[in-house]
Amino acid sequence: MDVQAGISPELRAAADELGAALARTALIVAFKEAQTRLDVDEHAHSLLDRMAELDADARRKQAEGTLTQADIDHVRDVHREASLDPSIKGFVGAHQAAAAYLPEVNTLLSELLGWDFAAMAAAPANC
Repeated sequence: MDVQAGISPELRAAADELGAALARTALIVAFKEAQTRLDVDEHAHSLLDRMAELDADARRKQAEGTLTQADIDHVRDVHREASLDPSIKGFVGAHQAAAAYLPEVNTLLSELLGWDFAAMAAAPANC
């Protein structure tokens, strides 16, 4: 189904303009920059990969009943190391700030339009 088929050119232009304006906001720019820094940081990727492997291993061991305190301590150590990594920490903070900002945008749009923009913009539940 072509969702854009029922959208007027004016509405499409307004949506494109809103998207471009949001992309230029300081919080979204900071998020994109943090994503770029994380994307090129091999040490951060190594930490994230190791963290994912250890988490999966810990879940498997827990299900098997073989998880030890040493396993738990090791997982916590790697999580702590990841939380202190500048690229990971910057990305998480920028992501949280952007995620907190977007509901504010939805609220403002809803107030301006007089109806719940976020509810109307959401994909139908049966998709």
